[in-house]
Amino acid sequence: MIFLLRFTVQPKVVINNGSVELLTKLKARLPQFRYSLEGQWGSEPLRKELDTYFSGIGVSHDMISLNVGHYLGHRKSIVDNIVKRGRPFWTQLDKYLEKAKQQEIPTIGWTVNRKRKIKKLKDKKIDYLLTDRVKPQL
Repeated sequence: MIFLLRFTVQPKVVINNGSVELLTKLKARLPQFRYSLEGQWGSEPLRKELDTYFSGIGVSHDMISLNVGHYLGHRKSIVDNIVKRGRPFWTQLDKYLEKAKQQEIPTIGWTVNRKRKIKKLKDKKIDYLLTDRVKPQL
């Protein structure tokens, strides 16, 4: 069973969390897995904390996870501080993806359930998309 885990499942596992401290500890103890830093509410990689997400590559995480599917936030104070889903969001996303590509950092977009948005993000060359749909039927 350990042989099976090592050669079939292990390379496909990505541990995703919003805590740099936790990911750093896990990566030191379990270096065989890949790790993804997820922004709180998903919008931070597009905002002022962008350097945190890029500078930790190789230390605390190997990938960056970003909410590109749903509108973000459940409270007014959070909604007021996020990057809106209009043109400013997509402009910032393009900059983020370009920087990630230049540094060869894989990106994950979640949770994308609408066909139109899946197609748009595939066209932008985001590396991985998470969906709740079993067959998005593109």
